[in-house]
Amino acid sequence: MRIAPDRANVTENPRHDEPVEAKARPVDINADRLVDSGHQSGFDRALDNTRGRREGDDSLISRVERESTPAIGGPSLYSGERSIELLQHVVDNILPRLEAEGDATELASQLIYEEIALRQEWEARRAEEGAT
Repeated sequence: MRIAPDRANVTENPRHDEPVEAKARPVDINADRLVDSGHQSGFDRALDNTRGRREGDDSLISRVERESTPAIGGPSLYSGERSIELLQHVVDNILPRLEAEGDATELASQLIYEEIALRQEWEARRAEEGAT
């Protein structure tokens, strides 16, 4: 498209293809003023966080996984003895309090006793293998 001088405002506007002079503006930035320690420590903390993210894998997925992974308090929490104790607690204390028919609680207790027996057998095998 060609611009003809007969169009409106074509000759009135200055040309913008030449370098434009930047006008110096007086700016008061207080460069000689000291930064208070609160702002400085906040800036340093943000800078350290940024550096840490760049150095390590700190993606959103890794942060969510890290926060949602439970901390293991002690390996005894996951031992076979602990699970047997919990199952026995369910049979002794939880099932009798449920508002269910007697047949349902009886069947549940039988299943739990079978699970306890399997776990005890497994623990005995594991102890035998560890002794040999």
